[in-house]
Amino acid sequence: MKTIVLIVIGLLVITLLVLAFCKKKTKTDTGLQSVTAYNPTSREYDYRQRENLVEQSDTKYTVPTQEVQQIELTRSAVEHASSRAKAVIRINQAFFNKLKNTYAQAYILYMNGNAANAKSRNYRYLKSLYYRSVEAGARLHAAEKECQQAVAALQRSSSGESALIKSVGQCQSMIAKLRISVWNNTHTLKLYIRDSGPEGRAWYEALEKKHKEKYGK
Repeated sequence: MKTIVLIVIGLLVITLLVLAFCKKKTKTDTGLQSVTAYNPTSREYDYRQRENLVEQSDTKYTVPTQEVQQIELTRSAVEHASSRAKAVIRINQAFFNKLKNTYAQAYILYMNGNAANAKSRNYRYLKSLYYRSVEAGARLHAAEKECQQAVAALQRSSSGESALIKSVGQCQSMIAKLRISVWNNTHTLKLYIRDSGPEGRAWYEALEKKHKEKYGK
């Protein structure tokens, strides 16, 4: 009889331990899913490898003529200087081809985020636009740095290309202006996402928490 009692007690203890383990595991799994769902670096919203950041749901705005002309004028100035082999220039025709696309895409994203109806767009669109805008700003920043380095190199050289330096500098300033506008607009987009519903608010709070953990503010 004593042996049977001991066996029953042992089985009860084992059962309780198994139940406790399962309960703990369920809580852990739920927590991981919650973090993954609002992880800013999740694959669904990682646009770093995507050449075209513009999507079908975006309104296609046209870059102002003056800004297109500035890119082309700087391209011509670089090409002219290169043909005379008078100046060693860091930026080439491939750079301007890429810049033209990058600039047009960033402009379209900025205009969509700044449109009158932006606040009323759905959560998934706003979230996508936010991450695409962050990436567009990063690409503009990279182009801006290329121009800056080209200007610095020309200033150090004895080529005397003052007109070229001025043109590249103007192009750099134009890129910087759009980059600042695009990145500033991401802050507004975050608020639109927050106000889009429970899912948007959860995403916003998770993003703000991560920011505080990383930067302490």
